[in-house]
Amino acid sequence: MKNIIPFALCFGLLCVTSCNEDDSDPVTVNESICLPASLQDGLIAAYSFGNGSLNDLVGSAHLTSLNAQPGIDRQGNADCAYLFQGNADSYLTSQNTGFLNGLEEMTITLWYAKDVQEQGYKLLLGRGDAPLHCPDTFGEWSVGLYDGFRAVFGHGHSVWEQPNSTDNPQWKFLTATVKKSGNIVSIYINGVLQQTNEGLGCDPINQTIDDIGDLLIGRKFKGGIDDIAIYNRILSQSEITQLFEADPCCE
Repeated sequence: MKNIIPFALCFGLLCVTSCNEDDSDPVTVNESICLPASLQDGLIAAYSFGNGSLNDLVGSAHLTSLNAQPGIDRQGNADCAYLFQGNADSYLTSQNTGFLNGLEEMTITLWYAKDVQEQGYKLLLGRGDAPLHCPDTFGEWSVGLYDGFRAVFGHGHSVWEQPNSTDNPQWKFLTATVKKSGNIVSIYINGVLQQTNEGLGCDPINQTIDDIGDLLIGRKFKGGIDDIAIYNRILSQSEITQLFEADPCCE
């Protein structure tokens, strides 16, 4: 287990004690995700992919792989991320998505590294399999890459990674938030706010966001995805920065 920042808690099937608040090593388990203690609240799904595991480490939304394989994470650890082939037949999925129903707020965080591929919408994570539609969304809502491989979050309105917003590292940290009241949506790259919008960005008559559909990860995306976390609340700027600065969690 890598070192983690102080005040961290290890979540996992065999974890029975929390990490100490000193510099001693945390409990080592086969499958775990390590987060700052301040980020325990509201976590409803988490995938660290350690040792190639597809288990949801805080719930029961375990994933199934369709032609996606374990790979190297952002610090070079083997079998600690998942790699996708860039087509509609390579992705991760879960049908156990009731934990996403009725959310008044939501935050999605994940790391991704894209490979060179053809243009078009690339799904990083979303719910449902409806074709790409306004506002730059796949399924009911989604985070993906589009229009020059910029990150975009679609949830009634779309928010975009801004051009030249980062130094374009191989791995990027994406955060998307939504508040249902007013449909206020935001997107961050590497901890930096890129854009916020509210309301509906399309014809309201044709704009519905239903609590239906499977969880899909990596469909038509070529590259790696790692350290996914979903919350039932909106993370603050300081919490997003904490996650960005944390080490990968991997055995």
